[in-house]
Formats: sequence, structure tokens, C-alpha cells
Amino acid sequence: MGAIITVNVSAASAGLLPLLYAAPWQGHIAAVFERSLLLSAPDGRLVHLHTGPQLVSPFSLRLETTWAGLLRAIPLSRGMSVRLMGTVLDIAGQLRLTLEGIAHYRSPRPSAGAIDARAVRIAQDTLTRHEGPEGFEDVPGSQTLATALQQAIAAGEVEQLHTGAHGLVGLGPGLTPSGDDFLVGCLRGLWLTSHDETATRDLFTRLGARLLPDLKARTTRVGAEFLRYALDGSFAEILDRVADALVAPAHPPSVIAAIGRLLAQGGTSGGDTMRGLLTCIAALSADPPRHRNPALAGSAAVAATSATTIGPA
Repeated sequence: MGAIITVNVSAASAGLLPLLYAAPWQGHIAAVFERSLLLSAPDGRLVHLHTGPQLVSPFSLRLETTWAGLLRAIPLSRGMSVRLMGTVLDIAGQLRLTLEGIAHYRSPRPSAGAIDARAVRIAQDTLTRHEGPEGFEDVPGSQTLATALQQAIAAGEVEQLHTGAHGLVGLGPGLTPSGDDFLVGCLRGLWLTSHDETATRDLFTRLGARLLPDLKARTTRVGAEFLRYALDGSFAEILDRVADALVAPAHPPSVIAAIGRLLAQGGTSGGDTMRGLLTCIAALSADPPRHRNPALAGSAAVAATSATTIGPA
């Protein structure tokens, strides 16, 4: 065995703090990818290690190094041991991550700002031009479910929203199924356009009560983790940056750059998440009916400024 390589962790998703500052624990490597590493803690919680300028999941640790170089230097594989000891995360006795002085990222509270119609058009055009593998729109039954969810949001029908969200969980193949990614994007849209954080959290709590009990049985482990965090109002920094870029006054270069980084995530995940976000915004931009759940009513009021220019997804 070669010398232990020590790497600093520069930032962590705030949702990981209870896990990172807990008593010593031992887990294992859950998966090794080309550009990242997935760890499993004893309670089944996931920790996503990667490099780059932004956190790409709500359970991320961002490393101050080049991931490809690490993989060349250390042959890591699934099942190898992981141990947390104080402020050090030891991986297979070969990689030591230091957790001292890291920045903690937390998703922003709902901004209640107006959505910029021009930014949404840019986002729609960028998504349309994005050429990638087949995603959400190619999954059988996806369009019916997306339309039902969009109608539920537009009408403020909470029970219908529950039903539509449940149908999306686990839909399609992949590490994070397309339906999961689409739903996470839609939840981020509801969070973005809310003007009543308490009502929106209550809505998410009720959605969680319906979705969480059988979540692990319906989707992948990673997909379930993304949804669990989303229902708690916690999203990936890279998705939050896209949401922020859509709020007026928007700056086109910033919108394009933020969306480009999101679309680069995974084979289809970034595009499917973006599609869910835009679908939600389009639904909330419709003229709201007289009766609506308070959480969705607040969202509609914020998004309605762009109703004449944001078409259906």
C-alpha cells in the first residue's frame, strides 16, 4: 500500500452536518464513478464526494483536488471501508479527507422575487438546444404524468399534486430516474416562487408524509436521497444557482452559464431537473383560480408577472 493521500474538503452541504460532526462511525464506498465517489454511512445516509466549483447534490462534499488524478493514484472500489474519526474521513486507509474549516452550504429560503420572463425564455431555448441522451420526455407515460402534475399546480389541487408526484417517483431508468429528477426540479420551482415559507414547508411536509414511506421501494437509493432532501427544502447548489438566475432582474450570460453547468450533470439528470423546474414555473404563471391552497396561491402570485410570456412546458 502506498502513502496515504490527504485532501482538504472545501465545502459541504449543510444537510450533512449532523453526520460529519457525529460520534465516530464506519461505513463503506457505495459506488465509484468517473468524476465522483459515493459513500454510505451506517444509517444508510449517502455522502457524495466530487470536485468542481459548486456542490452538485444536497449531500455533497467538494474536494480541493482533481478527481481524475485521485483515481489514478488510488484504486478505489465499491465495498471498501470508510471511517469518520473526529475531523478526518478515512477512505480505505488510502485517502484522508480533512473536514476542518469547510464552508457549509444551505439552500436559500424562498426569495418571493418575480420570475424574469426573458430568463425563462433563455432557459427554455437552452434546454431545447441541449443535445443529450434520451431523458424524461422519452420515458413512456411521462407526458401524461407531467401534464397531470402541471394541472394540479395550476389549479391548486393538493391531492392531485400528491397523486402526480407519486406517479413520477422511480419513473425511468438510471442512477436517479428521470421522474425523480423532474420532480426535484418541480419542487425547486415551488420553493423558488413561494411567498409564504411556512405554507410551502407545510405543503412539502404533507407531500413527504405521502411519498416517504415507500420511497426506497419505488426508486433508487440515490433518487430517494435527492427527493428526501428536496422535500425538506434542501437542493443542490448547482440547481439553486439556476433558480436564482431566473429571478428578476436576470442577466442572460449568468442564466446561460448556470443552466449549462446543470445540464452537464449526469447523462440526463440535469436536463430532466431543468424541465421539471420550467414546467412548474409555467403552471404557476397561468391565471390562478379563485380558490387555491395557500402555499400554491403564494407561488402563483409571484410567478404571474410573466404569465403572458411563459408558455406551457
